[in-house]
Amino acid sequence: MENPCRELRQLLGLSQVDFCSLIGRSYQSLKVYEKHPADTPPEVIERLKTVAAERGFADWAVALSSDDWRVATIVYPMTPPRRPPPPPKTGAPSYPADHLKWHEMLEAILTSGDARAISAVQPNLILFYAWVTERQTVAAHPPSQAMPPKARKKLG
Repeated sequence: MENPCRELRQLLGLSQVDFCSLIGRSYQSLKVYEKHPADTPPEVIERLKTVAAERGFADWAVALSSDDWRVATIVYPMTPPRRPPPPPKTGAPSYPADHLKWHEMLEAILTSGDARAISAVQPNLILFYAWVTERQTVAAHPPSQAMPPKARKKLG
């Protein structure tokens, strides 16, 4: 995703004027965001995520959360963890072997006490959980309205 405003607007099949109304921004602002995607303010990105999720494109909301389309800042831990991951709790759920490492890593982050690491992980967990549960719901109860051809093509 190189240009989130333009690509989401086109995916939804909306004109620039209609899209401006949907996201609550002026036409001039949208032109700037479409010409210079990196200048899109965080509150507009949040609105785009909401619009994408409301319109049935949770995968777009997830993609917008990843910041892959922005210049990234890499945060390195100040000190490496010095303690081993906590032992499994009695009565804890048993995970498939190929999932165990992921659970251990997440548990280590969430129990580390590192506020920056925890605050970096939590929003993504919430968003991915919503995306997965929405996909499971849609798979169990397909929408009555067919997805537009442009949307099917974008989603692959």
